[in-house]
Amino acid sequence: MTEMEREEGAVKAPQISQLFQRFASVCKSKTMEFFAEEEDYEQIPTMGNDDFESKEEIITDQKVVVIKPDHLRNCPSEAPKIISSPPLDSLVSCILASVSAFESAYVQLQTAHAPFDVENVKTADRAAIAQLRKLSEIKHLGRNCGELPSSEWILEAQVQERQSMLRTYEMTVNRLQAEIDRMDAEASTLKEQIKKLGRTNSRWMKRLDELNSRQVAPSLSIFDSALQKATKLSHSFAKTLIEHMKQAKWNLDYATDSLYPGTCYAKKGHNKYALLSYVCLEMFSEFDSETFSEINVSILGKKDCLQRFVQCRSLNAVEVLRRNSECGFSKFCRKKYLQLLHPKMEASFFENLEQRDMVVNHDCTKWPLDNPLFESFVKMAYSIWLLHVLAFAFDPVIEIFQVKSGDEFCMVFMEDVVQGSVLSGSGADGSRARVGFTVVPGFRVGKTIIQCQVYLNGMIYIE
Repeated sequence: MTEMEREEGAVKAPQISQLFQRFASVCKSKTMEFFAEEEDYEQIPTMGNDDFESKEEIITDQKVVVIKPDHLRNCPSEAPKIISSPPLDSLVSCILASVSAFESAYVQLQTAHAPFDVENVKTADRAAIAQLRKLSEIKHLGRNCGELPSSEWILEAQVQERQSMLRTYEMTVNRLQAEIDRMDAEASTLKEQIKKLGRTNSRWMKRLDELNSRQVAPSLSIFDSALQKATKLSHSFAKTLIEHMKQAKWNLDYATDSLYPGTCYAKKGHNKYALLSYVCLEMFSEFDSETFSEINVSILGKKDCLQRFVQCRSLNAVEVLRRNSECGFSKFCRKKYLQLLHPKMEASFFENLEQRDMVVNHDCTKWPLDNPLFESFVKMAYSIWLLHVLAFAFDPVIEIFQVKSGDEFCMVFMEDVVQGSVLSGSGADGSRARVGFTVVPGFRVGKTIIQCQVYLNGMIYIE
């Protein structure tokens, strides 16, 4: 051997020894922290070259037990020591085999934690320590001069590496299979719960069908409440209409006299009831007809009419009109608006007929819904439209009635719209009060009568 070769050998030996020292130091750190999570290992500082000088430092206070039969048959510690250094390929193959075996032991150690098994943890710990001891021996072998049969060493190391990889794969497969089994068990439990819920749902659906199959008639109080709401909105629209008449310089006395001539009002301002009567009677005209609401309620059936009323009574009338331009309510609004407001009346209110033209020639989404008069009309029309749908949910169907002007007042069928009025002369001659006009029509609900509201002629108002 030349002097140059000896110098190169002297340079290479420390480099290999330094590689072994660092690798063994990292492995020692990971073994001491095997209870930590995998990401925590990145925080372990690298040890110096002198931290792994001897076997005692590696396995302090522990007994090394080799439980796998696939370690090197020709252990580096038993190899004959000669002057020349071992081949580099042999040492690298041995290192890779030991690393694979250590990886297998480490995976076994992790697997033993879920679920936690004390015996498996101890076994995996001993296997990991045994592999670290092998690495320590290889480190010392690299420092000391020795001759190794390179071909046998490489083959043995490759076999050991393959066996360690197989053990790692086997443990990984077992862990995944256990997870699959657990998820299959959960899926089976959930399927059973779904079946139970399905059976429960079927029972409830059957019970619901039985309840729906019974003939459930809507109560009189529901209809009376809906009628009161429609009457209130009619009052509101009539008030808005009178305000527009005043702004247009209408003569209200002349207008009301043309509606009900010869009526003697008990108090100034009571002529507003004549306008209210005009609005209500016009809006409730043909209420008995099945097509009054522009939908054939007889085809819907009583149950569907009741459901339609329940679904629609909480909706906003303007929003309903904007959402569907071809629904029965939009057609009802167009028909009643054109009947209720005369073109001359609109022209006096708005100085043109643009609003009327929009109602006639355009769909309801383009109607002047921001106009106070039109908005008030839509709300009133919606309440009366719903009232008609509800009326056909009763069996028998609710009937509407009104009394003629001049009829005698009867408390069974009529109600004085003005509270606190008395007959002029107190009826000393035995005469009875006479009806001036019907303000709000009455209804027959089976054998029950909802009185119509009337304005009596020739009465005196008492405050």
